Amino acid sequence: MLVALERGKLRLLFIAFDLMASDLPLRVAFPILFHNTIEWFQPQRVEFPSHNVEAGTPFLLRLPVGDNDLQITTPTGKREQLKVATSPLVFTDTLEAGLYSYKSASREGRFAVNLLDESESQITSRLNMSVANAGARGQEGPGATASGFSLWPLLLGGVLILLALEFFLAFRAGVSLYPIVARGWRWRRLFWRW
Repeated sequence: MLVALERGKLRLLFIAFDLMASDLPLRVAFPILFHNTIEWFQPQRVEFPSHNVEAGTPFLLRLPVGDNDLQITTPTGKREQLKVATSPLVFTDTLEAGLYSYKSASREGRFAVNLLDESESQITSRLNMSVANAGARGQEGPGATASGFSLWPLLLGGVLILLALEFFLAFRAGVSLYPIVARGWRWRRLFWRW
């Protein structure tokens, strides 16, 4: 579905489907796909951090041998000073999702901490999930519509109550009951068709 062509200085990426007609923009991998695409088109220009890690997992920082001090800035802006004893340095404080930046004497860069698990992101519609779960349990399929209760018995009951009230008030006032009976007969024929 994706075709990449590279001939000398020419680079071409062909997406053979409509992105808006697919669910790819709702997936967690969508930003990663475009990150890799931008990095492939312009490798010298860093648009996004080229390294990412799942939240809670350690990140390996490979630094030159002479760098002893390292400053890491978290996504909330908190700065940490670390002493580098070995290379690679294992940075374990990746509990916040976002962009981390690091700076040593001879190197600086950024890395991203993402929620890479789709169940954590909760970006799909809850309505679609309930229909899909019902289909997975062997109930109605995704094409079936969920319905609550039928409305026509409630409407029929309301009409009958109004006719009874009109009949009672007309009887009490001494008015002829023939128009009420004719109206009731007309409503009965209408509901009989349903």
